[in-house]
Amino acid sequence: MSEKEKKVEKEVQEVAENVSEVVEKVEQEATETKHSAEDKVNEVSEKLAPKNVKPQSKITMIFVCWFLGFFGVHRYMMGYSNWWLMPITLGGCFIWILLDFIKIITGKMTMADGTPLE
Repeated sequence: MSEKEKKVEKEVQEVAENVSEVVEKVEQEATETKHSAEDKVNEVSEKLAPKNVKPQSKITMIFVCWFLGFFGVHRYMMGYSNWWLMPITLGGCFIWILLDFIKIITGKMTMADGTPLE
């Protein structure tokens, strides 16, 4: 190998090392940002979570879900901390409302603490 080829090979190795260092830094920052965002969502959920919720009537929850599900009122009354996502996403474009409605009717949606609806 000539001196010129050795020099080029050494430069290529240095560039490869620099690129791998940059990639590691970017991956680390992305991971930290992801955890930071998750922490913020959890913090908001904790602040907005209802406290000391009593078990609700199944019939009441069916009507509340049908008429006020768009605002997440049924999830709030049932003690769920993620109720605030419903109005932000328009009730999950009505998909979450429909799923919650079916779950309430079939008895698969319980209170947030696992207590069945009365």
